[in-house]
Amino acid sequence: MNDQQPPQDPNLPEGFEDTSSAAYREMPVEQPRASLILRQDSVREERVASMEAANRSLADALRITYRLLQGVLVVLVALFLFSGLRQIDQSEIGIKVSFGRITDRNLQPGAHLSLPFPLGEVIPVSTAQRVLRFQDSFTHGQFNPAARLENQSFTPGSLNPELDGMLLTADTSLAHATFSVAYRRSRPAEYLEGLYTPHEEDLIRLIAERAVVHTVAGVTIDELLQRASSGPQVLEAELTDEDNSNAAISPVQRESSIEQLVRLRMQSALDDLQVGLEIDQAALQQVFAPLTIREDFVRVNQVDSQATQARQRAEQDRRSGLNSVAGSAYEALLDLIDDYGLLLEAGNTEEASRLLAVIQSIFRGELHGRRVEIEGREYADIRLAGQAASVLSGARRYRQTVVSEARRRADTFETKLALYQSNPALFLLTEYREAMGIFRSYEHVQAFVMPLDAKLEILVNNDPQSARERSAAERERASREVLRQRERALGVGR
Repeated sequence: MNDQQPPQDPNLPEGFEDTSSAAYREMPVEQPRASLILRQDSVREERVASMEAANRSLADALRITYRLLQGVLVVLVALFLFSGLRQIDQSEIGIKVSFGRITDRNLQPGAHLSLPFPLGEVIPVSTAQRVLRFQDSFTHGQFNPAARLENQSFTPGSLNPELDGMLLTADTSLAHATFSVAYRRSRPAEYLEGLYTPHEEDLIRLIAERAVVHTVAGVTIDELLQRASSGPQVLEAELTDEDNSNAAISPVQRESSIEQLVRLRMQSALDDLQVGLEIDQAALQQVFAPLTIREDFVRVNQVDSQATQARQRAEQDRRSGLNSVAGSAYEALLDLIDDYGLLLEAGNTEEASRLLAVIQSIFRGELHGRRVEIEGREYADIRLAGQAASVLSGARRYRQTVVSEARRRADTFETKLALYQSNPALFLLTEYREAMGIFRSYEHVQAFVMPLDAKLEILVNNDPQSARERSAAERERASREVLRQRERALGVGR
């Protein structure tokens, strides 16, 4: 038996044998081949099924991932769109910007929506008042703002311009000062367009220092240390043509104090820059002389303060005394009486009579409690009171008493005249008896009964009591005469 195998067909796939030889055709090989084909088909089907399951799982995973990606994109788009939502607080004004341009200049407090950044945004601008204090601009280099000035000690010597700040006054004196500035962003849109920089406080400092130097250069050292109000001529002389061209500086404001003039100059400079800032107040907090003469200035200020207090007390005493004499009408009465005297001296009797009528109307109470304007002067409340009111009230009562007594005597005279005309003898006898009865009723009258042929000798001397009573009566009569003359002068008795 030949053991040599026939040659294989080179076109057969791997794992298959050539069955074309006679040896293989004689063997029963149908059953093994069918089993091999079935196994190969089963493996193929299992592989196809597993691939379909994997494809379905991959498709489901991709579908879920796509949905998640869509949701994330929607959320991101929504967040991007609503990123322009901004809350404006109560002390802020919002400015809406779209594509680099301001579209709304006055957004009130609350929530506001704009285009998302960088397409647009809502910029909040604080409008609250801010206070800046400048402690080292014009003070000594060793000055401590937290300590009292009189408790500080300085190294003696001249001032160093590189280290020590100072102010030069109109009388070429040197002074030191600390000041503060209160300001607001009153025009937020203008502030956003013209400034909106972290160097905002530096700008305020430079403008404030310039205004203080300019203002102090126009006042004397005494005016600066006293920080008193300057006259209108001084302030008008200090204002330049540039300041006068600013409509914000009115003639009334030219009569303001040094601090107000500093504020006006600062506001003028800020308005020229158009940065939307408004100065509410500029205050000199501490002003003191150079160290070498500080003690002398302190003594002068103390004396001046005492003099000011004395003047204030004198003015209070004056007002109190005049109020006690004529009430709140004293000011109008003094002015009118002075004008009345000047008119009489000038010989203008017509105008003097008119002013006298106004004075009489005040005395009569016709202007009581009213706000009136007399001779170009305005008086808020004219109320005649005090001693003048008491004297006038007494004069009116006396006038009524005199008039009543005169009327009573006139009525009595008319009654007695009628009785006399009807029976003269009876009237004279009645009057004689009545007069004698009254005469005898006096305490100092004594009656003597004497025969008809007796002689009576009466020695009369001056009674001291009678002399005193007579003198008192004469003084009272003179006082009444003076009062009547005053009434005639003021027209009260008319």
